[in-house]
Amino acid sequence: MVQKGGMSFDYTRRRHPGPESPCSREEKVLEESEGVTTAMNRSKKTLAALILVLVMFPGTVAARDVTLTWLVHDHATMLDAWKGIIDSYRVENPNVTVELTVVPGGAAYNERMAVMAASGVLPDIIYLINPSLIESGNILELTPLYDRDPEIPLLKSSWLPGVWEHSAHGEQRYMMPVAIAMQVAYLNTDHFSEGGIALPSDDWTWNEFLEVTKRLTRYGSQAVEQWGLERPTASNLSGEVLPFVYEAGGRFFDDQYAPTQSYFTDEEVIEGLSFLHSLRWLHHVTPQPREPNLTFINGGASIRLHWPARIAQFAQVPDLKWEIRRMPQYRERATVAGYDGLYINANTNHVDVAWDFVKYVTTSSAQSLYAPHGQIPISRDVVLSAEWLNSPIPGLNKEAFSSEAAVAYNRQIRPKYDEDINRIFAEEWRKAWETNEQAVESVAAEVHRRVTALLQANQ
Repeated sequence: MVQKGGMSFDYTRRRHPGPESPCSREEKVLEESEGVTTAMNRSKKTLAALILVLVMFPGTVAARDVTLTWLVHDHATMLDAWKGIIDSYRVENPNVTVELTVVPGGAAYNERMAVMAASGVLPDIIYLINPSLIESGNILELTPLYDRDPEIPLLKSSWLPGVWEHSAHGEQRYMMPVAIAMQVAYLNTDHFSEGGIALPSDDWTWNEFLEVTKRLTRYGSQAVEQWGLERPTASNLSGEVLPFVYEAGGRFFDDQYAPTQSYFTDEEVIEGLSFLHSLRWLHHVTPQPREPNLTFINGGASIRLHWPARIAQFAQVPDLKWEIRRMPQYRERATVAGYDGLYINANTNHVDVAWDFVKYVTTSSAQSLYAPHGQIPISRDVVLSAEWLNSPIPGLNKEAFSSEAAVAYNRQIRPKYDEDINRIFAEEWRKAWETNEQAVESVAAEVHRRVTALLQANQ
């Protein structure tokens, strides 16, 4: 039992074991993983595209010479995979040429997309997008194509549980998912052994997580020599904040994609934020501001919560011995995920071929090319294959990723509000997380007030 700010939290106990409990929710997603397509809105543009596909080109999409353009960022390790997928697709479709347009990542990638869209030269296919392109009508709504394509039911059944459910954009679908990145826990096994601490199971709780981080934090004569937890990226809603709130059973809004009400002051949200805050300011198992951030990769921290891209990074450090575990659980088994996907330009002249290509990227043959590059493929066959499970280091608990996929919430908020909500949260949350000048409850109340005003102003 931990007491903070007048509130007591028992991290071993789940007080709401009803329909949203970790077990029931995971079983529900697994049972529905093959998906039942929800009735969704259909724009005139996507209906016209569907007619084009179904009527004009009922046969093979490679019946004529076609060149597709595909926009990607300069992800060094992924370029080889993308080129391999293109070559593999061309073997089966010799009349289709796919040309990569490679631009720098980050802010430059978003800026380049915006310029291309405004100039009418957006490529046929886009890997990851600035969400504003959906709002501006530049991205094709794919629901009619999903609904009418006879290959989709079998294709969906080959994906990891949860991918279909959580890759939608509210009640619409704009993306063909190709990979998933969810937060997991990385553990330094040497630190556990040196401290006489058994590695936790995948079913560890917040209480166990707190206990081991306290035991693993080691003080020297002048300063901390080893942190139990590397400093979380918790300055905004897209970092380590979300998993703890979801694990507490909290939600920030009534509707993640089209919010009309703020839930920032709900008990479960306060518990999630308070537990994260206590790791830094009460239990001191992760560095406070101005303290050295000893890192996991350099052996200065025992646990790091992060994305699957760390696999390739940690594998290159020969002296680092590590393992993977699912996120610790409390009321609900949950984590957060980002879904990498392909989008189709709403103004492409080759809807049929673009649709066929993005489907191909989700097949096991294409996903096997995608897999060795630090991504989690959505293909169940690939993720459960011995080749993927034992790469790059044999024996790692990479099954944690496929298990977490079923309970991984999409971290995206409706693009219309995303920037403003993140700005409001960051401005207020820093008063608790960065300076500890205000209680979590006070910060949450002010976030709730400001977000409610924003939502009301846009209704």
